[in-house]
Amino acid sequence: MNTLASITTKLFSKKGAHPKDPARDWLLLLLCGLLFLLVSVGWNVWFFDQIVTEETRGAQNTSGALQAYDSGAVKELFEMRASSAEAYRSTHVFVDPAR
Repeated sequence: MNTLASITTKLFSKKGAHPKDPARDWLLLLLCGLLFLLVSVGWNVWFFDQIVTEETRGAQNTSGALQAYDSGAVKELFEMRASSAEAYRSTHVFVDPAR
Protein backbone atom coordinates (compact mmCIF):
# COMPACT_ATOMS: atom_id res chain seq x y z
CA MET A 1 0.00 0.00 0.00
CA ASN A 2 2.95 2.28 0.62
CA THR A 3 3.97 2.06 -3.05
CA LEU A 4 0.46 2.95 -4.19
CA ALA A 5 0.39 5.92 -1.84
CA SER A 6 3.74 7.18 -3.11
CA ILE A 7 2.59 6.86 -6.73
CA THR A 8 -0.63 8.76 -6.07
CA THR A 9 1.21 11.52 -4.20
CA LYS A 10 3.65 11.84 -7.10
CA LEU A 11 0.86 11.93 -9.66
CA PHE A 12 -1.57 14.19 -7.87
CA SER A 13 0.70 16.44 -5.86
CA LYS A 14 -0.10 20.14 -5.71
CA LYS A 15 1.32 22.19 -8.52
CA GLY A 16 2.75 24.87 -6.28
CA ALA A 17 4.60 22.39 -4.06
CA HIS A 18 6.55 20.71 -6.89
CA PRO A 19 6.45 22.85 -10.02
CA LYS A 20 9.00 20.71 -11.90
CA ASP A 21 9.05 17.01 -11.13
CA PRO A 22 10.37 15.03 -14.08
CA ALA A 23 9.91 11.69 -12.31
CA ARG A 24 6.20 12.39 -11.87
CA ASP A 25 5.87 13.52 -15.48
CA TRP A 26 7.62 10.43 -16.85
CA LEU A 27 5.58 8.17 -14.59
CA LEU A 28 2.37 9.76 -15.81
CA LEU A 29 3.51 9.47 -19.41
CA LEU A 30 4.46 5.80 -19.01
CA LEU A 31 1.21 4.96 -17.23
CA CYS A 32 -0.82 6.64 -19.98
CA GLY A 33 1.16 4.75 -22.62
CA LEU A 34 0.69 1.46 -20.78
CA LEU A 35 -3.04 2.13 -20.45
CA PHE A 36 -3.26 2.91 -24.17
CA LEU A 37 -1.35 -0.28 -25.01
CA LEU A 38 -3.62 -2.41 -22.82
CA VAL A 39 -6.77 -0.87 -24.30
CA SER A 40 -5.40 -1.40 -27.82
CA VAL A 41 -4.51 -5.04 -27.16
CA GLY A 42 -7.90 -5.65 -25.57
CA TRP A 43 -9.70 -4.08 -28.52
CA ASN A 44 -7.71 -6.12 -31.04
CA VAL A 45 -8.31 -9.38 -29.15
CA TRP A 46 -12.04 -8.63 -29.02
CA PHE A 47 -12.11 -7.71 -32.72
CA PHE A 48 -10.19 -10.85 -33.69
CA ASP A 49 -12.59 -12.97 -31.65
CA GLN A 50 -15.55 -11.34 -33.41
CA ILE A 51 -14.05 -12.10 -36.81
CA VAL A 52 -13.24 -15.71 -35.93
CA THR A 53 -16.69 -16.48 -34.52
CA GLU A 54 -18.66 -14.64 -37.21
CA GLU A 55 -20.58 -16.77 -39.64
CA THR A 56 -20.17 -16.25 -43.35
CA ARG A 57 -22.74 -14.10 -45.04
CA GLY A 58 -24.29 -14.68 -48.41
CA ALA A 59 -25.43 -17.74 -50.23
CA GLN A 60 -24.31 -21.02 -48.77
CA ASN A 61 -25.07 -22.92 -51.97
CA THR A 62 -21.99 -22.45 -54.13
CA SER A 63 -22.72 -25.05 -56.76
CA GLY A 64 -22.19 -23.40 -60.11
CA ALA A 65 -21.17 -20.12 -58.51
CA LEU A 66 -17.82 -20.12 -60.28
CA GLN A 67 -18.06 -20.51 -63.98
CA ALA A 68 -14.91 -20.69 -66.02
CA TYR A 69 -14.45 -18.08 -68.70
CA ASP A 70 -14.20 -19.17 -72.26
CA SER A 71 -10.48 -19.09 -73.03
CA GLY A 72 -11.15 -18.07 -76.61
CA ALA A 73 -12.92 -14.87 -75.52
CA VAL A 74 -10.10 -13.94 -73.19
CA LYS A 75 -7.53 -14.62 -75.91
CA GLU A 76 -9.49 -12.44 -78.36
CA LEU A 77 -9.61 -9.63 -75.83
CA PHE A 78 -5.84 -9.65 -75.35
CA GLU A 79 -5.24 -9.83 -79.09
CA MET A 80 -7.53 -6.84 -79.60
CA ARG A 81 -5.64 -4.90 -76.92
CA ALA A 82 -2.29 -5.83 -78.46
CA SER A 83 -3.39 -4.65 -81.91
CA SER A 84 -4.72 -1.41 -80.42
CA ALA A 85 -1.43 -0.81 -78.62
CA GLU A 86 0.51 -1.47 -81.81
CA ALA A 87 -1.75 0.95 -83.70
CA TYR A 88 -0.97 3.68 -81.18
CA ARG A 89 2.75 3.09 -81.71
CA SER A 90 2.77 3.01 -85.50
CA THR A 91 -0.47 4.09 -87.22
CA HIS A 92 -1.89 6.92 -85.16
CA VAL A 93 -0.19 10.29 -85.53
CA PHE A 94 -0.33 12.72 -82.65
CA VAL A 95 0.32 16.40 -83.23
CA ASP A 96 2.03 18.32 -80.46
CA PRO A 97 0.32 21.75 -80.30
CA ALA A 98 3.36 23.29 -78.60
CA ARG A 99 5.49 22.90 -81.71
